[in-house]
Amino acid sequence: KVIAFTQPARVHPDHIEPLRAIMLDSFPPSERGDFDQWLGGFADGKRLLFLAEMNRTFVGFATIHPWVTADVHLLGYLAIAREYRSQKYGAALLQHVVKSTLRRNRPQQLPRRRPLLR
Repeated sequence: KVIAFTQPARVHPDHIEPLRAIMLDSFPPSERGDFDQWLGGFADGKRLLFLAEMNRTFVGFATIHPWVTADVHLLGYLAIAREYRSQKYGAALLQHVVKSTLRRNRPQQLPRRRPLLR
């Protein structure tokens, strides 16, 4: 089982209905809010979207709010399609999100300076 992770800059139209289906199946109305407004948060950069696919089949998604601080991010949603639950896809997706977030926020190393005196 090979799972592929992507982090699109914007939501592709082909992903809208699978996202909606997983969102509706995974969260009660009080936790999901307005779907179209939620989608708009990716276009303006308020949220980051991570997608999980296996053999071109949509498996799940996670969202991150990167605006908390430079070092702290809020996991908004993590959801896996019902037929893929309990197979460690959620854990793999979360691990990918954490690694991607850490990699993105890793401080740049300054170049080594030569000593002034030898």
